[in-house]
Amino acid sequence: MCRNIAALRLMVIDRMNTFTKHKFAWIFYIFSALVLLYYVDHTLQPGYWIKSLIKVIMFGLVPLFFLIQDHFDPKVLIKFTEVKWSFYLFCMGIILVILAAYFILSAFTSLSNIPDLLNQQVKVNLNNFLWVSLYIILINSVLEEFFFRFLLIKIFAHKNNVIPHLISAILFALYHVAIINQWFETWLFVLIVIGLTLVGLFFSFLNKGKNGITHSYLIHLSANIGINLVGLILMLQ
Repeated sequence: MCRNIAALRLMVIDRMNTFTKHKFAWIFYIFSALVLLYYVDHTLQPGYWIKSLIKVIMFGLVPLFFLIQDHFDPKVLIKFTEVKWSFYLFCMGIILVILAAYFILSAFTSLSNIPDLLNQQVKVNLNNFLWVSLYIILINSVLEEFFFRFLLIKIFAHKNNVIPHLISAILFALYHVAIINQWFETWLFVLIVIGLTLVGLFFSFLNKGKNGITHSYLIHLSANIGINLVGLILMLQ
C-alpha cells in the first residue's frame, strides 16, 4: 500500500515537471539556442565578450528564468559539500594529463597556428587572455554543464536511460566542433569529435545518481584550466 502511494506521488510530481509539461517547447528552445550561437560564431562574429554575453543569456539566464517560475531552486545544481577530497586530487590529475597530452601531440603535429586563429576569429590574445581564461574556467564551465548535463538530460529523459546521455554527449561534441572546425587537420578533427562525445558521456556518468552537476562542473573546470594553460604556452612561444 505504501509503495503504491509513493509511486502515485512520483507520478503526480512527474506530471507537474516542466520538462514533461513543456517538452517540445524545451526541445525547440535547445536547438534554437544552438543554432543561434552557431550563427553568432560563424556569421556575425561580434567579438568574444558579446558572443559570451549571448551565451550566458541563452544557455543560462533564459532557461533559469522559466525553471524558477516552476519553483526550481538553482542551489541544487552545485553542492561542494558532497565532494570528497580525493575527487579534487583527481581534478588536479586531469590538468596534468592535458598538459602531458599537449607535449606529446606537439611532437606529431603543429599547433602554432592556434594563437593567430584565436586572435582573428574571437579577438583573444595575450592582452585579454587572463580575463577570458577566468570567464572560461569559472562561468563558461558551469554554463555548459547546466545546459548539456542538466537541461538536455532532463528534456530528453527516456525509459532507456542511455538515450538522454548519448544525445547530450553528441550535441556537446558537435557544439564544440562547430566552433573549432577550421583549426585542425581532418584526422585530428575526427578524433576530437569522438573524444568530446566520450568526454560528454563521462561527465554524465560523474553526475549519475545526483540531482546536480557538481562533479562534472569540477572536472570541466579542471579541463578548462589545463586547456587554457596550453593556450598560454602557445601564445608565449
